[in-house]
Amino acid sequence: MRIFAGIALLFITFSPLFAEIGTSFTLVFPGKAPATPEISSDIVSDFFLLTLIDDVLFFKPLSIRYNRVYGMEVSGDSLAKSGWFFADSLMFQMSLEGRIPLGSFFIRYFIGGIVNWNVALEPLKGNIDQDLAAATGYNAAYSQITFQNNLGLGYTFGGGLGYRWSIFSFDLSVSYFSVSAPLNLSYSVLYGNEGGTMSKVDYSHPDASLVFSGFGVSLGVHVILDFAKAKEFE
Repeated sequence: MRIFAGIALLFITFSPLFAEIGTSFTLVFPGKAPATPEISSDIVSDFFLLTLIDDVLFFKPLSIRYNRVYGMEVSGDSLAKSGWFFADSLMFQMSLEGRIPLGSFFIRYFIGGIVNWNVALEPLKGNIDQDLAAATGYNAAYSQITFQNNLGLGYTFGGGLGYRWSIFSFDLSVSYFSVSAPLNLSYSVLYGNEGGTMSKVDYSHPDASLVFSGFGVSLGVHVILDFAKAKEFE
């Protein structure tokens, strides 16, 4: 997946024509996984660079999205059945987008790479201890966990329908995204039973990853800055 994301980012080249700027609101639905994170997304700020290839409009959208995720999934640890982390994240997305004009309407489709930075990343102790106790058969577990908060890389793709009116454009789009970050997870667990039996076990998962994936439904509004140039493509 990191190779795919790297290729997508390298594939993007910048154009000197600055064509559109605007915002969009995205409602994010988590992908199918053992963990079901709760996600709230704020407004996305994005801007577009414009080129013309074979009479079809191509854009290079750049966007920044804020996500608050309760219950991020851990991959590479079989004991992690629920979401183990809370995160405030900034997701930077760079894409190549094609547009097919249909009069005042247009069809958009895109593919791109993602860099995700968790501004805050905190373990959810209740979820972790509950999973560890359930997996081992003990009545209780208390863990001391260590991890690394690294940048995540991933990819996105999707499409939608847009409408252009005067210097404004509106679009409704659906997308899928997947991001993974090295976690280098390790923890020490103290297990206990009602009879007083205690046991301490150390775990190490250097290859564990923090995974964030799902689907997004976006409503965007943009202003065409270079209106005279944009009119040539209508």
